[in-house]
Amino acid sequence: MSPQLRTENPSALALSTTDRGRTAPCRLACWFDEDAPRRQTYTIRADGPWGHVEGAGWDGFGALLDARRRLEPLGWLLAVAGARRDAWPSGFLRESGGEEAVLLLPPAAGTELPALPILAPAPAHLAATAADLEAAHRRWLETPQAGIAAPARADAPTRRKWFAFRGPRAVVSGTPTRGGAAR
Repeated sequence: MSPQLRTENPSALALSTTDRGRTAPCRLACWFDEDAPRRQTYTIRADGPWGHVEGAGWDGFGALLDARRRLEPLGWLLAVAGARRDAWPSGFLRESGGEEAVLLLPPAAGTELPALPILAPAPAHLAATAADLEAAHRRWLETPQAGIAAPARADAPTRRKWFAFRGPRAVVSGTPTRGGAAR
């Protein structure tokens, strides 16, 4: 089977890290190839002033991280939701293909976080390097909010209780239980 175009942003914005304030249009596309090796089933293709760059991963978000790691040495960041310093896909979203990322804002217990397509436009001031994004995610995992909030899915007509296990306690839609088992 040939690769399938999953999503694209033909008018994404790239930010120069070497020439402050310079932006350039670029085209981003996410491809899925079920016949590719497991770790490379998704490909992000980025075309812009740097030419053509591709990143591969087992999900769309991983492929975007790989493409960003290739763009950053060339002096470019991407202003898309999957490159925001405050976004990371949940495990559920990654297993579903990683084509959406959850905004990791400090939520109240039980709050549903918005899930955005990884190639959706994002404010330029929130663009971060792949390393900065990974560091922000590690810091977020240490906060009390980690594991409490579930991503909001616009296409989900009903919500099941989300389970997130952190140590000896479980969190069920923001309600801690003892012993790691939900009641």
